[in-house]
Amino acid sequence: MEMNGKAGEALKRKFKEYAEAVEKAILSYIEGTGTGTVLGKAMEYCLTAPGKRIRPSLTLAFCDIFGVDLEIAMPYAVALEMIHTYSLVHDDMPCMDDDDLRRGRPTCHKVFGEANALLCGDALLNRAFEIVFEAAVRDGKCGAAAGRELARLAGSEGMLGGQALDIANENTEAPADVLLETYRLKTSALLDCAAAIAVELARENGRYFNSSKEEFEKAASAAVSFTGNLGLAFQIKDDLLDITGDPGMLGKPVGSDEKDSKRTYVAAVGVEKATRDVAFYTEKAVEAAAVFGERGQILRWLAAELLDRKR
Repeated sequence: MEMNGKAGEALKRKFKEYAEAVEKAILSYIEGTGTGTVLGKAMEYCLTAPGKRIRPSLTLAFCDIFGVDLEIAMPYAVALEMIHTYSLVHDDMPCMDDDDLRRGRPTCHKVFGEANALLCGDALLNRAFEIVFEAAVRDGKCGAAAGRELARLAGSEGMLGGQALDIANENTEAPADVLLETYRLKTSALLDCAAAIAVELARENGRYFNSSKEEFEKAASAAVSFTGNLGLAFQIKDDLLDITGDPGMLGKPVGSDEKDSKRTYVAAVGVEKATRDVAFYTEKAVEAAAVFGERGQILRWLAAELLDRKR
């Protein structure tokens, strides 16, 4: 599965280009938002923290695959990253995980206080949908559908539902299947959103192989299968890194899951099986990406990259 040599380097550069484009767009979308206020500074602090930008970059990658112009896709990709960021701000707060570090820097509530961190998360969420509504006015029905998927997968049917399950699992002996469902919602949902945004935008703006409706729907299903399996592999890998990772590389302390009485997949099945299952779900993701042929190379590269990551 590993992609070495020139091909791997080219795909790495391409994904980096997506991330850099997202970084630039984020700055433009927060310019003038609460400028000079504590709230504005908190939003900028959190959004400009060094991160992988996996979700918005994956949105752009899928839009390239489905033939959607990246200029059309960018507002939705930025909104997705804002929602992911707000979830981290709230997740780090004392009422949730009570973490002091995020991405190698003090967490929002440590810098700006708990009340401002709460408001910062709320403001990022609202700004995300402001951006989506502005784009949907331009893009019409497909833009509204993309926004609907973002709201659904970030809400009780997706990320927030997974967070609630995660809390319910604390101090329990929740079995592996319950934990996988938690991860499907908590982590996979926002990755699914990257695929869903591209699919919905492509229904009117895309040029996917000039394909039939049947071919398009098969590709749409494969995209969500890829992200669903990638999300499970990603979260189980996170669990493993919390035990075996290097705090300096992770940008946060290890052992926080056990300290916070979190029930994790690794705790349920052990390190050896969890390690095998990361590879299993990664391979399932790669299999799903096969439907895209050469266009799906960047998806296969990303799956291999996340399998081998150290942070």
